Amino acid sequence: MNDRPPGAKPITIVVVTRDAGFFSTVLGACADIAAGAPLVHGDLSASVTAERHPLYLETVARARGYLETSGWKLAVTVVQAPTLATAAETLERLAPAVGPVGLIHLDGGDEPLDEQLEAFHARLAAAGVQAVRSPYAALVHWRTPPWAEGMHALHDRFLERVLSPEAPWLLATEHLTALVDFVERTFDKPRNHKMAVRDLDTTLGDEVVRFLSERAADRWTLFYYTGSSVSPLIDHLERISRQRGVIVLRGANEHALACGALAGHLLHDRPFLAVVGTAMMDEFRGVFANLRAAGARGFVICPESDADAHFTFQGTITGDEDMRAVLAARRIPSVYLDRVDAMAERLEDAFRLYEEGRGPVVLLVTQAVLDSRDPLPRRPSYPPHPPAAGVAAASSLGSQAEEALSRSMAILNRERTRVLWQASRLDAEEQGLVHAIAARAGLALVDTLGHPGPSHRDGRRVPGYLGTLGLYGFNDRTYAYLHDDNKLRPRADHCVYFLKSKVGQRATNFTPFRRSGLRMVQVTRRADHVAPDVEVALVTDARDFLQRTLERLDPDPAIVKWRQEAIRATTPSGDDLATRIPSVPMSPNYFFHQLGAVVERMIEEDGYDYTGVYDVGRSSVSATRAIARTRRGFSGWYGRALMGDAPAALPAVAILEAGNVVAFVGDGGRSIIADPVPHLIENALAHPSRVDKNLTIFYFSNGTFSGIRTYRERVASRWGGRQMGCVDLLSPDEERTCGPLRLVRRTLTTFDPVSMRESLLARRTLNVFTVVLGHNADDDGFGFVTTGWRRQPAHGGPPWPR
Repeated sequence: MNDRPPGAKPITIVVVTRDAGFFSTVLGACADIAAGAPLVHGDLSASVTAERHPLYLETVARARGYLETSGWKLAVTVVQAPTLATAAETLERLAPAVGPVGLIHLDGGDEPLDEQLEAFHARLAAAGVQAVRSPYAALVHWRTPPWAEGMHALHDRFLERVLSPEAPWLLATEHLTALVDFVERTFDKPRNHKMAVRDLDTTLGDEVVRFLSERAADRWTLFYYTGSSVSPLIDHLERISRQRGVIVLRGANEHALACGALAGHLLHDRPFLAVVGTAMMDEFRGVFANLRAAGARGFVICPESDADAHFTFQGTITGDEDMRAVLAARRIPSVYLDRVDAMAERLEDAFRLYEEGRGPVVLLVTQAVLDSRDPLPRRPSYPPHPPAAGVAAASSLGSQAEEALSRSMAILNRERTRVLWQASRLDAEEQGLVHAIAARAGLALVDTLGHPGPSHRDGRRVPGYLGTLGLYGFNDRTYAYLHDDNKLRPRADHCVYFLKSKVGQRATNFTPFRRSGLRMVQVTRRADHVAPDVEVALVTDARDFLQRTLERLDPDPAIVKWRQEAIRATTPSGDDLATRIPSVPMSPNYFFHQLGAVVERMIEEDGYDYTGVYDVGRSSVSATRAIARTRRGFSGWYGRALMGDAPAALPAVAILEAGNVVAFVGDGGRSIIADPVPHLIENALAHPSRVDKNLTIFYFSNGTFSGIRTYRERVASRWGGRQMGCVDLLSPDEERTCGPLRLVRRTLTTFDPVSMRESLLARRTLNVFTVVLGHNADDDGFGFVTTGWRRQPAHGGPPWPR
């Protein structure tokens, strides 16, 4: 077994198996192309038997021809062991007589294979055993393929095959092919080998990560969608981000990355870095405008061509177009990094734009900059800490702001008037201040579809919380609070505060004419956002306003009692019959009323806590109105109200949120985007410790765009037509294990409160429930058209506007 010709290249092949037949087949394939008989180390006896299948014989002939032509003579050593760990022990004992270790051939395997392979190579390195790492160096033959369970997630460091016991020639052929591929692509083309074994750093990656880490420590998020030109940058960013404890997330497409970044900003003020492929800026859809409007901080890195190149493939800076002009027209800050020698100056521009808070900064980067790996001769300079944000100094308010605050305090402390506060996106401290002020002053509280806030705190409903106020999501209690006999109360009898708001069309349900009768106070940081028809405008930081208000709050107790009685008087006297009729298919009114009752009991009795995710459509409006919330939610109604943004954000929200997540998505939103479930599971596989909770997606299937169809039928008295139709293909019910999550798919046609409670409380579970609903041309608060006899009290009288 030692007959090896001079000049032969030694290579060690590791065969992990307990099956003598498997070992014999692999050993025979090695012997058919080795220069001399292979050396064998192992505890299994194996006979070298030649395969005679025609395709195998042809493979042997071609392999020998390649090796002879290329001048390769292989001196093969085969190490057999039952596990990778025992194989490492054998190699440690044989060192330095064996090596380099090349192809690793596994007869099946146990999870996690990638981690086992890394541990194997770490032991070899510690023992001084030479090994060759390349993408072609490991092959696993499954006895039962993982996808037989219904999920296929390819292992990063293994090639996969399925063992066919009836065809040993196929195993021999596949091993022989893998071995010669390995030799050709690592020994014959050493550039590939060098790329595989080196962790390549990038200048751009180092500088951007350094900046974000100084600004936010590990509380920023890396998103990426791979492309050929950015894959080395992504490798580097992913490696150094994980070292710093930064969460790294993926999505179905670039649009999903933008939605995830928006959710991270709105829910947690998390900065972000997103890396995408060439020419992908248009794939962010209108979410870019929402990110800008929200003031989200982050960077988007997109490869770009040289401006002086002649119509490069996928370039967007050419003689025919210029992406920089597109971004400028949308008021998206951007920097073109085209030269390595100007990188420091351009990055300083990018970091300055980041600090200005005008939304994400786009970095259009040429290949030369992407490929740069040398430290910059001069590091980009920027302040070591971000500009002070938050509470303004007392003297900085100025006389106008002080006067506005005094007028506001007069309303809160002395006026016998109904005061309603509408909150936009508030952080936890601001939310606590609002609740404290409302409790002391007897204020009514509302939120919007774009920023659904908590209705419950510490397991109990927030005193004074009425529901929503806005162009959509009409609410009967809010309506009753501001109206008398279906007419808006006089200006002296009410006042609506808009916190952190532009007071745009979305903020109220009033037409411009009716809005003239609305008495309004606005709190905003931007003078250019002050509405022309507000009575009092405070251009200041919301937290500063709230702290000052709480300090000066001294309301007349009689006024507080009167306001609290006015809030209690808004309770509707009747309900909607449809919420109690268990038709099949269920009406949206019935389903959401029943689910709302279950969730409220869970909050009050089980300590249930969750983040809601709401897509654009009638179902999300019903969910926002009918189902209690313990946290602020993420809503696709924010900004431009783009259908599909909310489910697109789910792969990110599921990981970023500490608690349970419940999503409400109509069939329109479901059909307009890629399925978020596979990408949610992929993120869960990467971050298994962050999914020890419940994740539930409700898809609502009624085969139509119900919100638009209701408007057409109720307001225009027209049939919906084909344009309102959706085709839903309902999947069979199933349960399967997908990494750290149990995936449960169900189609629900009736409501079972016991089963629903159990499902929502099941930990490490991803529920995907398709709820079959019937269309009933009742918008259930979607707009102002929801009236009718079903909401009329049994004793007669006018129906409640909903």
